[in-house]
Amino acid sequence: MKIIIIGAGKVGFSMAQLLSSENHDVVVIEQDPERQRILEEELDVQVVDGSGSSTSVLEAAGVKNADMLMAVTEVDELNMVACILAKKYGTKTTVARVRNPEYLEVKEFSLNRLMGIDLFINPERITALEIAELIDSPEALSVDYYANGKVKLLELEIKADSPLLDKKLNTLDGSIPFNIVAIARQHAMLVPGGSDILKLGDHIHLMARTDDMKAVEAVLGFTTHKVENVTILGGGRTGFYLAHTLERQHAGINIKIIERDRARAAKISQRLNRTLVINGDGSDYQLLE
Repeated sequence: MKIIIIGAGKVGFSMAQLLSSENHDVVVIEQDPERQRILEEELDVQVVDGSGSSTSVLEAAGVKNADMLMAVTEVDELNMVACILAKKYGTKTTVARVRNPEYLEVKEFSLNRLMGIDLFINPERITALEIAELIDSPEALSVDYYANGKVKLLELEIKADSPLLDKKLNTLDGSIPFNIVAIARQHAMLVPGGSDILKLGDHIHLMARTDDMKAVEAVLGFTTHKVENVTILGGGRTGFYLAHTLERQHAGINIKIIERDRARAAKISQRLNRTLVINGDGSDYQLLE
């Protein structure tokens, strides 16, 4: 595929690195000379100097023959304009990085569909959603959902006090359906069989129906507890999205945000409903107490 990436910040560089390693034809549009130098020295990609909102720059990057364009600069409006122009040139798929919540939370219509942009992405929002999923299962190292949320996958560690320690998989209580789909052991990933024995420090990847997972964990001896209080240090985009998500998904959780900037603290306090926003320094241990 021919893929154009606009912006070579952390997100743009990572995407260019991944896609070029998969042998895609990658072109990166970037204005900053230092970022251009790093791209040319470290990646096998074509670098075009200029702004992604310039038609001449887009044409020089080969937009007329591009299969995909991803605009991931720090400026939302530039990203959206670049995607609109790319669609007009015939690019099949366009993706815009959009960070401003006002663009993402329009209730009356879908802004990306109105603009003809295939996908809006927001890294800060994705991070917040990942953290919110961990709050559902604080005992887990990672949490994933499949089949529209009907199936849950947890990564859990076998500790010294675990009743699963030194047990064969085919001896475990199977009264509630579950499957250990993988075991991470000493930097190696194992596909387990019934005769495999669980060892200290193993990370098991446990899959079950979402509605059954708590019961499965109880049967296997994993201790779970309900999170009642969450304190978020920093009221930036990720902190705001996390508080907003927790307000919608967890009515019983007490949420606090500690934000140093007075103006930002006042702004997010107006936009959140149940979150206590404190203007202060998150590194002040007396405030945390």
